[in-house]
Amino acid sequence: MSTRQLDVGIVERPLFRSAIAIEPLDPVQFTAVMPADHRLAGKEVVSLKDLDGERMVMLARQSFVRHQIDDLLATLGVAPNVVLETPSSSNACALVPAGAGITLVGRSTAMPYAGSLVVRPIKEPFASGYALIFPDSGPRMQLADAFAKDLREEIRIADQP
Repeated sequence: MSTRQLDVGIVERPLFRSAIAIEPLDPVQFTAVMPADHRLAGKEVVSLKDLDGERMVMLARQSFVRHQIDDLLATLGVAPNVVLETPSSSNACALVPAGAGITLVGRSTAMPYAGSLVVRPIKEPFASGYALIFPDSGPRMQLADAFAKDLREEIRIADQP
């Protein structure tokens, strides 16, 4: 980004780098995603405490969001049975119908799967921390600005209950 090889990017926060502009995105509430026949699917809201011992597909350990999830679960005394890890929230959702387990992802990632999977809000407050990044120097590409505007709108729409 700082060498202008890219025009726009999406990153997890916190991020502190020189020579790039960082613009936080609105927080996206995390949800629990599960098969329709899962024992928790009938609940309107899932507590993270309900996930104790559950088979889970989690984000990769290198992910800052994963560290946040692990810290929150540990604080609640919850020990999930992590059976798979992936760097992608979309991949985590795609693994759920194959019987891998429940996953926790942002609402905007989960909603495209809502027709084939059950997406439930989480009782405990937990939201993502993502940002757009741009090169800090020189004019910004119009297409990058248009993408950023459209992404912000898609997040806003997807985060509506």
